[in-house]
Amino acid sequence: MTNTTLPGGQRPMSLAEKITFLFENLDEGIDPRTGKPYRYKEAAAAITDKTGKEITGNGLWKLMTGKTQDPKKSTLEGLAAFFEVEIDYFFDNATSKRAAERIAARAAERAERQAELLDLLEKNGVPQVHLRQLSDLSPAGKQMIAQAIAQTLRVEQLEREAAERDGPSSK
Repeated sequence: MTNTTLPGGQRPMSLAEKITFLFENLDEGIDPRTGKPYRYKEAAAAITDKTGKEITGNGLWKLMTGKTQDPKKSTLEGLAAFFEVEIDYFFDNATSKRAAERIAARAAERAERQAELLDLLEKNGVPQVHLRQLSDLSPAGKQMIAQAIAQTLRVEQLEREAAERDGPSSK
């Protein structure tokens, strides 16, 4: 999948660029099993599973490379439903531009939240090397980390509640 710039330049985006933009800028473009961008075959299966609109990996590749200029209506309906955009996104340049601006703003907000979180983690003693190692974990490994954090928080909350209930210790 190619790198696409935001719309709003001198020329309207092609259909291939519009679809690629969605994959590159929305979380739906990320395979939840791997945490990496979808490959065509897996993306097509996810679209078909979520929307019931059948699309093949080869069909998606043709759309995203511009080899297909006139897809079936059901294919575009599936893409629109999968990415939760209006079907007009694919046909109307003004709608495409407005949607792309909203998507870009959400992506910028997400990046800002991620930067704040990284800053918070570093301030609380989580070395950057550990943060980099987290990105190498499988989704199951990341889930295990999240569960361990949640369990630790529950235990510490119970300890705080017990300390408040029992009052100052007489040590």
